[in-house]
Amino acid sequence: MSEVDTFLTIKGDASSLLKEKGSKFIGSAFHVQDEQEAKMNLEKIKKKYHDATHNCWAYRVGHGDKIIGLSGDDGEPSGSAGAPMLSVIEGAELTNLIVIVTRYFGGTKLGVGGLIRAYGGCVKLLIETAKGSGTIIEETIREDLTLLIDYPLLNNVLRVASRFKAEVRQDHEDGKALVTVSVRLSEVDKFRSAVVDASGGNVLFR
Repeated sequence: MSEVDTFLTIKGDASSLLKEKGSKFIGSAFHVQDEQEAKMNLEKIKKKYHDATHNCWAYRVGHGDKIIGLSGDDGEPSGSAGAPMLSVIEGAELTNLIVIVTRYFGGTKLGVGGLIRAYGGCVKLLIETAKGSGTIIEETIREDLTLLIDYPLLNNVLRVASRFKAEVRQDHEDGKALVTVSVRLSEVDKFRSAVVDASGGNVLFR
């Protein structure tokens, strides 16, 4: 079974607007690389909508079996906002993003069920809008490999890297070529074997 080395995420930012019984729900989504960046975007929205009744949120970061998913209700009844928001982005199999739904209370209470539908619905609309604009993208998981090799064998390694469509950065160390290669996660073992063959085993992986 081949290793999964792609994931879906959002490119840049996206927004949506949902109105329910006088309340206004503003959805915001941001691409993030880690939890710290997610929290920074949350603070940015809190400052932007500082007069809002609530700024509820959910984020997922990481990939594979290392995904972290968290959410917050920001004063709404427990489980009525952040959890349904997180459920929607999990269902869409999205990661490396934060979604924030800002609520301006319109005078009519929605009840827990109504809140779940409103917050979840706002995120669904957000994702649909992002898909329609081509903002949902597939990213490839890569692993960086660093190797030390004699210069006469460098072109052999570069040809292998080209065949694997790998990204290459070159430097030097102790009179040898120091090469860092970014390879698709699912092709790392094949790439290592190909480099060993191309160099006759005269390569040192760091």
